Order: sequence, then C-alpha cells, then structure tokens
Amino acid sequence: MRRAERIGVTGHRWTRLSRGAAKDLERSLASLLAGIALPDGRAATLVCGMAEGADLIAAACRPEGWGLEAALPLPEPAWRCHLGTQPDVTADELALYDNLMRSGDGAAAWSGATGI
Repeated sequence: MRRAERIGVTGHRWTRLSRGAAKDLERSLASLLAGIALPDGRAATLVCGMAEGADLIAAACRPEGWGLEAALPLPEPAWRCHLGTQPDVTADELALYDNLMRSGDGAAAWSGATGI
C-alpha cells in the first residue's frame, strides 16, 4: 500500500484579502498545487482549515484526484454554523463548503477541539 502525501494549506480570510483578487489567487494556487511532484506516483491529500477565503479557494482548486482533509477548529456541525454567522461569508461560499465536505472524493473532517 502506498502512503499518501499530505500537503497543508492555510491562508487569510476575506477580512484580510481583497475579493477582487480571488480569481488571481485561484489561478496561482491551482498552478502551485498542480506543480507539486509526488514521489513514486503517490496520492496526495490537501489538508486545510476550510475557512472562508484562501482555504476554501485552495480546497476547490486542488488537482483532480487529490483527497481533502478538513482540519477544523470545532466539530464539523459547529464549524459550519460558525461560518454561516460570519458577515463576510456568502451563500455561494457556504454552498462550496457544503459541497466540498460532502463530496464523493473522501473529504474527511478532523477537529482538534476537545470537551465540546
């Protein structure tokens, strides 16, 4: 069994990014991720926090065939609820989050939160 490579991405939220730069950021991230050479044809999994802004853009533009692992600060339902209360999060971003988390490509959520 081949081991998968896990590649972590974290970035800024819309409070620190310009929405006008979203397409440029998407192109840059897609190019950067596509250019990562994996040893011995290993599979890749993108690990990110699934916050609005750069995290969701990276998750959405990861190369085809890459897995997705969500490293969440809260259990998934609580994180989804939190995103829904943020003034900078659009309905389209919530739909993107939902699609990524429930996609058939094996998106897995992990929360480091304890006692919740």
